[in-house]
Amino acid sequence: MRAVDPDVVAGLHPADESRLGQTLNTVRTANGQDLLAGLLPEGARTQGVADFFRCCRFEHAAVLVFPDDTSSVVSVLQREGLRIRSEVPSTVVRGRLAARYRMSEDRFDVWIIHGAVPGGTLREVEVFALPLRPGLEPVADDERVHDREAHVAFEVVDPDPVTVGGLWDMLTGVAGGAGIGEFGGGGVAGL
Repeated sequence: MRAVDPDVVAGLHPADESRLGQTLNTVRTANGQDLLAGLLPEGARTQGVADFFRCCRFEHAAVLVFPDDTSSVVSVLQREGLRIRSEVPSTVVRGRLAARYRMSEDRFDVWIIHGAVPGGTLREVEVFALPLRPGLEPVADDERVHDREAHVAFEVVDPDPVTVGGLWDMLTGVAGGAGIGEFGGGGVAGL
């Protein structure tokens, strides 16, 4: 596994450095089919993976980190060769953290930083960056252990209701589409 360059991690806790390095490694090297096979139930692996990749591609891996400030994350991603595609506030992750820890949403200044991997792979790292402020240390410690916001996402290349519904059924065995969202004109299924 390739670690983040130690000269680049000013402003990142060692646990966040390690988790970000693992996420970068996943995005750079992972075979989407192997990632998916590791997530599916035993019986769905053989045919399910082949069916899935007829209409999907691995899109991104995500991680939540607690830097001193978001510029630390941007610097790491740029020095690791990624192009920063966007840096925007996250209302969804902020809301989940507030609910999970029974704290006011205004305590969670979460930013989403998308870093595109060079080389035409169409893969990204999605970093949820929550600058560590007084009183958030227990949240950071708990999230570093449980990694609740970490995920991989696959894009449905030509989404239509039948394809997306069939993929949802295959992945979960539950109809209804929760966890599948519209993003940039295509469907992205996060796991």
